Formats: sequence, C-alpha cells, structure tokens
Amino acid sequence: MYESHEDLAGSEFLPLIDVLLVMLVLFMGVTVGLGEITPPSSPKPGPGGSHAAVVEVFPDGRLRLNERDATPEEIARLWSDPSQKPDAVQIRGDQDTAFKHYRRALALCRTAGIEKVAEAAREE
Repeated sequence: MYESHEDLAGSEFLPLIDVLLVMLVLFMGVTVGLGEITPPSSPKPGPGGSHAAVVEVFPDGRLRLNERDATPEEIARLWSDPSQKPDAVQIRGDQDTAFKHYRRALALCRTAGIEKVAEAAREE
C-alpha cells in the first residue's frame, strides 16, 4: 500500500492540516464579518437635559449631593422640580456606613421617581 516508511509518516498529518486550514478559513470569515467593534457611547441628553447625581452617605448619617453637604429634605425639595431631577443616581458609601443610611438615600430616589440607581464604594 505505501511504498516507504516516509509516506506513512507524512500521511498521518494530512487530516490535521486539513482541519487547521478549515478552522483558519472559518475564523477569518468570522473576523471579517464582525467588522469594527466600537465601545458603547454615553447616553445622549434628552430634550429636558440629562444628568446623573452622586449621593454620598457617611457613617454618621450625613449626605452629600454632588460634593455639597445636603439634608434629605433639601434633596427631596430639589428633586421635586422636574428640571433638577436627575435621570440616574449613584449612591456611594463605605463599609462603616450603616444600612439604614443607605435605605434613606434609596427612599429619596424612590420618592422622586428615579429608577436608575447604582451603588458604589466611596473614594477616600
């Protein structure tokens, strides 16, 4: 069947080479089909303007809205105005902050009708 031992050794790699070539063609086709991948863009402001707010919660219960000290009543009054109400709120705190203080910040968001709320660790 085979004329020499060398023909037998070379034929064992032929199926492997065929599989590699098929895989190479498939991956090249998939990469060309994907095109350029672009990162998602930031949301565009709506007609009334769009902005996000940051509420920092401290272990002693103090709140800070966009780097300014504020009471819950001041925040609620500010957010009752539709032009001042943010589209999204990020609540920041640390491990020493009691959950009841987070709850109060979440309640402010819920009362104002803000649905996009995220939590993050406060930067020291």
